[in-house]
Order: sequence, then structure tokens, then C-alpha cells
Amino acid sequence: MPTGARSTFDVSEVSSVNGPSCVSPIIDIHTHCAARTQGDPFGVEETLRGVPAGKHAVTNYRGLPAVSYREMSDFDLQQDVCAKAGITGRIISNPFAAEVIAAISSKPAIDVVKHVNDQNAAIVARAPATNWGLGTLNPLDKNMIAEGERLMGPMGFKGEEFFGLDDASDTPEARTISRIKNVTR
Repeated sequence: MPTGARSTFDVSEVSSVNGPSCVSPIIDIHTHCAARTQGDPFGVEETLRGVPAGKHAVTNYRGLPAVSYREMSDFDLQQDVCAKAGITGRIISNPFAAEVIAAISSKPAIDVVKHVNDQNAAIVARAPATNWGLGTLNPLDKNMIAEGERLMGPMGFKGEEFFGLDDASDTPEARTISRIKNVTR
């Protein structure tokens, strides 16, 4: 055994949201939690509007049917269910919204990305001890460099998710980013 290594694990040294009885934190890395946008700031409501189905809605963006569950925007319910299930933390992100809205809106993509990231930051702020932000941006868009710095700096996000690589997959930059993205998954 290397010098300084221990052969036993002291549970009292574990620091977690649920106290020392929780040996390993359980993190939801694929949280579906999105704030409801007031109004239609990007002019996409008509395209993205779902058909009501009870408490939920059925959407059909680009021929891909999906259910938009009411619970996706109920932060308090999600926090309660996660606590009961023993989930100690959640990563909050919404790259799909940023990518889809940026693709169909006539507004600049950076405005969409900032809006989505600000919404995620507002969700994280409701329970910062158990929720962490993962920002969204297009790394091939030079207009988003400052947004990446804002995410990792003042906003305190834990990382970034990328979109927009499909359109430029033939560039060396996109191939490099794609390889990095695949390695870190």
C-alpha cells in the first residue's frame, strides 16, 4: 500500500446534503426541469405549441412526437420527489431549448442562449446547495465566447453543454470538440 494510503473508509468524513449516513452522493445528471417562459420573447410559440393532453401537452417538433410533462416545470415537486428518492443533487441544464429556439427564431442565437442560461441560473438559485448549473452554448460561434466565460465565472456553473456542431461537423474545430465531448460523457 502506498505511503499515506488507508485501508479503511471513515463514513464520518463524508460530507453530503443528507448528512454522514449517506456514503455516496446520488446526482441526477439529466434533470428535466425548465422554467416556463412568460410571453413569447423569441417568436417561436406557434411552432412549438403543444396539444393539451390532460395535465400535459403533446408536441411534434420536426416530426418527433414527444410529451411535455407538467412536472418538468414544477421545481418544488421535483425537489420533494428527489429528496424522498435519496437524490442528493441535480444538474440543471436545458440545451434542447437553446438549440431548438435558436434554430427557429429570427433573434440572434446569443440572445436565446443567454435567456436559457439565465432561466437555468434562476432554477439553481432556488436551491443552490443541491442544484448546479450546466450552461449551454455553441462553441463554434465566436459571439458566445463571453457567454462561456460568464457561465463559468460570475454565474458559477459547473460546466457547459454544446450545440450547433452538426452544422459544422466537417470543420477541424467541430471534430475536436466532438471527440472531447464523447470522451467526457
